[in-house]
Amino acid sequence: MCKKAMYAAIGKIESDLASDERIIWSGFPDRQIICNKIKTFYWKNVAFFLTLGAAAATSWFFAPAQKNAIFIALGATALMRAIGAISAWSNRKKRVNMAYALTNKRLISVNGTNNEMASWYSPIIDSVRIQKHKNTSTLKLRDTELRFSMDLFYVEDASRLKSLLTPFIVNGVKAEIEKKPMPARATRSRIATRPSSVASSQAQDLQKAA
Repeated sequence: MCKKAMYAAIGKIESDLASDERIIWSGFPDRQIICNKIKTFYWKNVAFFLTLGAAAATSWFFAPAQKNAIFIALGATALMRAIGAISAWSNRKKRVNMAYALTNKRLISVNGTNNEMASWYSPIIDSVRIQKHKNTSTLKLRDTELRFSMDLFYVEDASRLKSLLTPFIVNGVKAEIEKKPMPARATRSRIATRPSSVASSQAQDLQKAA
């Protein structure tokens, strides 16, 4: 994460805190892992389009009718791949400048590039999925009733964060370990809230856990 974006994300979180709100945990994605994945993604696409170009060049040796059909098929494939690659590239780049925080009231996710913030007040988490990568973990948290979810990518102290989130996790819900990479989810300005009685009870439990 570049320092400018990092400071912007931290500043956004701190400036948005209420007078009685305090940060219990904060973290960032592992930038090296994300950069490595971006490089791999880039070179895979380069290899794909070079192969597509070679196939198109080879098609010149076919009969006109066959050549036209091959060009149409290759062109459609290239277009779909390009659209998907642009979208995926954008999502991967956004992860570099993310910042996360857990306060005594909510879970926060901020994009330091454009200051987009997602706030999850008094979360009731009934689905926890974890994808481990080297010494980091990606946490995918969801409230199925509110249809609200938040993804925290490649955080290093995921075990401590999961422990702090215990008061918000529905009893009996166990974390599901994912083996395959989870799809990217863009972060936008979102707010999820729960009734104040639930918020008060969870805040007390969280303070005890901290």
